Amino acid sequence: MRQRRASPALLLAAVNELGVFAMLEEGLREVTNPSAIFLARHTESTPGSVVMATWEGTRALLVEIQVLVDQSPSPSPRRVCVGVDQNRLVMLLAVLHKHCGIPVYDQDVYVNIVGGLKITETGIDLAVMMAVISSLKGKALPRDLLIFIS
Repeated sequence: MRQRRASPALLLAAVNELGVFAMLEEGLREVTNPSAIFLARHTESTPGSVVMATWEGTRALLVEIQVLVDQSPSPSPRRVCVGVDQNRLVMLLAVLHKHCGIPVYDQDVYVNIVGGLKITETGIDLAVMMAVISSLKGKALPRDLLIFIS
């Protein structure tokens, strides 16, 4: 008796599509509101935190950007990024200094995208700069503020 081989399933999708799934006892299930994963849950506004609207493939997402700016003890301040291109951050900090008069050359700057998402679009620039200024000044941005560039 011949055994039948299972034919492989073929999934066609754009390479820039994002699928969000949760591992449950029953197996993988699609997350219907992925923005909830990418937003930290704070009871009050926090300096250095901002929510941004972005596109990932064909899906609109709300993601939270968290920035910590702190006085650097070393002559070469650190620029640490999770989910953002480090070279882009260095350029944005130079723009803040040159065009806005906000120096951060003696500060360590840490940037994190909540949920581990990596954002490559340039629409993130304004949100990162607002979060840097918020952390540097120690003043929280309004909770109902949403930053996006169309």
